[in-house]
Amino acid sequence: MIIFDFNRTLYDPEAGAAVPGAIELLGALRARGEVLHLVSRLEPGREDILASLGLEDFFERVSFVHDKEAAIGESMRGSNGAVYVVGDHLHDEIRAGNRHGAKTIWLRRGKFAELKPESLMDVPWRTIEHLGDVLSSLT
Repeated sequence: MIIFDFNRTLYDPEAGAAVPGAIELLGALRARGEVLHLVSRLEPGREDILASLGLEDFFERVSFVHDKEAAIGESMRGSNGAVYVVGDHLHDEIRAGNRHGAKTIWLRRGKFAELKPESLMDVPWRTIEHLGDVLSSLT
């Protein structure tokens, strides 16, 4: 299972478009039989953006929530095998994924690229700079 953050991981709000390579990556992961979940902050318009980009059908589960950490834990409940969490924010989805025992992949780009870990829970399992590198990061 792979749990993705939405804003700035799959969607670039400054450009108003999908992050380069997002659609291709999600298609390739689904073609491999990966189970994909999306966890994002509940903010006005995000569900509409997901639908307008044609991304919602890639995901088995989509959660727009106030508490990402709880939603990541809920998504992981009952999963068999490795779980990966992919996101752009060390102190948010990477920390949450680590707390729940996931393998975390930090997309180090954009607004949060210069963040530094505040604790061991903020240290990602892998760091990538291009979304397409998720494929080569999976073991």
